[in-house]
Amino acid sequence: MANGVMPGTGTREDPFIVEDGWDFNALRDVPASAFSSRAWIELGADISLSMFPVFTPIPGRFFEIDGKGYTIRNVNIFNGVGLFTTLFTHETKDIRIEGNIVTTVTTNNTNVGLLCGTLTLETSNSIGGTVSNIQCFGNITVNVNGLGTGTARSQGTGGYFGEVRPGSWAQHARVENCAFYGNIQYSINFAWPNANSANNSRGVGGVAGILTSDVANSNGLTLIDCISVATITIAGGGARGAYGGIVGSVRTASSRAMNISRCIARTVIQMANLTPIIAEITIGGIIGQSWAPFQHVSLCGAHTDIVYNPSESVAAILIGGLWSGFDSTNSGNHGSLINSYAVLRITNPNDQEWPEIMRVNGTMLISGTMQTLAVTGSFFDADVLAEGWSGTVENANMGVTTAQLQSAEFLESQGWVFADV
Repeated sequence: MANGVMPGTGTREDPFIVEDGWDFNALRDVPASAFSSRAWIELGADISLSMFPVFTPIPGRFFEIDGKGYTIRNVNIFNGVGLFTTLFTHETKDIRIEGNIVTTVTTNNTNVGLLCGTLTLETSNSIGGTVSNIQCFGNITVNVNGLGTGTARSQGTGGYFGEVRPGSWAQHARVENCAFYGNIQYSINFAWPNANSANNSRGVGGVAGILTSDVANSNGLTLIDCISVATITIAGGGARGAYGGIVGSVRTASSRAMNISRCIARTVIQMANLTPIIAEITIGGIIGQSWAPFQHVSLCGAHTDIVYNPSESVAAILIGGLWSGFDSTNSGNHGSLINSYAVLRITNPNDQEWPEIMRVNGTMLISGTMQTLAVTGSFFDADVLAEGWSGTVENANMGVTTAQLQSAEFLESQGWVFADV
């Protein structure tokens, strides 16, 4: 069956089978928004949503989704946040998504991503939730025109998740083997006092806009084996923005660690602001901005081209080849950067005036206080960075030549281990 009539009863043993776009749209009628009413879903074929010129996102649901490797294509969303507004799940896997989102954000915590605005990874029998093998292809345009009047004003935009967070008691929540290929245009069109506050954060990333691990009783979040190949265009102005090849902004609390490992990002970040940007922009090849006491990045690689060609002035830019803006002053902060590399290129094609504040670090740019920071076997390509940037480079001793970065012998001498493939 199809045409909105799905086989199955939605149990683990007898999942709903989605066979066409009408079936997929009918998921909004499944009452699965709480632990007591979750449903199991399987795709039974490639799905086209072409019958919906503008697809309305499915409201928050608790679904376990097995995509079986099928594709959901012709996804066109206008003034929506993704296929789902919020997806609660223990396990969602094996889905390919092709589509476009154009949306305007005017309220707090309106997150945007092709799969869902907000992903909450819940617990099953003390095992943390996992999302794996989600492949997203498309274009996302977000215009942020306001975020209300609350103290904490937040917005995340990512290739497939706007924000990712573990649910309560989620042990070892994971996002793994996911990839985004596409374009993100992000415009901030308003300003407020204290625009550089951590509570007023915007995060844009190839995988996720914001990673949050501040949920009571959770055991943190791991993001592993993910890829992003994206062009991120910064437009508008007025408020703080964090832009990362994998994750825009990361926030944790207490001892709930955030681990990012074996991720690769190939990112072009270009400036196209139409109004002056009066607050700080942070850019990182893997992580764009950290407000967190416990974070660890290992075995990651970032190739980032920053094209500085703004139409109006920019107040401040902080750039880290891998990781930017670690700015947390809580006691006990610690983090690590292990066996990772960055190839960072900064160009100014029309010789625009650089910001008054311009900080560049080829690997990890730090602001604030760090109690413990371990940097091991991590480098940036000094030859490539020097091609377009003649200013100060912080921690220039972490720079190596292109030849060294391409030498397995050199990297092995620095503690790298190459697997047999």
